[in-house]
Amino acid sequence: MGVGQCDPSSICDFLALFSQSAVPTEHALHRFPTTCDRGAGCRAEASAVDKNRREFLQGFSQFRRTRLLPVTFNFCGRCSTPKGPRRAAPCSQFAVHREVAYKNAPDTGKKEIAEGTDDVSAVYEENRWLLCHSDFQSTVTDPLLGTTRYVIW
Repeated sequence: MGVGQCDPSSICDFLALFSQSAVPTEHALHRFPTTCDRGAGCRAEASAVDKNRREFLQGFSQFRRTRLLPVTFNFCGRCSTPKGPRRAAPCSQFAVHREVAYKNAPDTGKKEIAEGTDDVSAVYEENRWLLCHSDFQSTVTDPLLGTTRYVIW
């Protein structure tokens, strides 16, 4: 495995699971404990995954992620994220590329491309690394119109 790559059994598998429309929310969140940050990260991600499943069909074959270095370890510290500081031990960033199609009218079938950075924070609980938060900031492009917008999920 090369520098910046992800072991599928590691905490970064959430990004791949999120990007597969057929994966149920509870399975995508299997590495989010309800104990970290009083469950705030788990609840926020459950809401984001549920919304994504309702509104989009993910083009998983186009999904890409690359770990950005360095990984920051700041035990009992905080990570800087687009949504503000997060309690965490390690903080990782991933460059993420996603392509989606809208599932609902009036935009049914409309495609968009999201290119951005996912800030992931983790905690060590129950003798393993678990996710605490995932914050995605990206530029979303409509490939037909060339229009872009900035989003934070």
